[in-house]
Amino acid sequence: MHFFRLLYLGNIHHRGRSITALSDSVTIPTVFLIYTKTNSKSIVIKKDSLSGYLKYNGELSVKYKGMSSTINVKKDSVYFEKYGFYDPFGVDFSGNMSDRRIGDLLPYEYSLK
Repeated sequence: MHFFRLLYLGNIHHRGRSITALSDSVTIPTVFLIYTKTNSKSIVIKKDSLSGYLKYNGELSVKYKGMSSTINVKKDSVYFEKYGFYDPFGVDFSGNMSDRRIGDLLPYEYSLK
């Protein structure tokens, strides 16, 4: 949920051709590092004020707080919303992100204080 919320916010900082950093803000250290096989500058396309698309086909390697995961994007573009909802048929998770899915039980309106 947090991953897709950061994608929507657009807090993406590019670190070279194949590494993208997602963070809560530019002043806070990196939260997620995404490793792609292609140029990652256009992986997120905003549709409107509530939704967007993850435009990538293949596997994204993700590092989060020292843990490794893989996101397999199964479609050319995957729909997701501002609150973290995403098309569950468009992506598969493996690694630590798939093991720690308790966040799926939270309502999409939930936010950290």
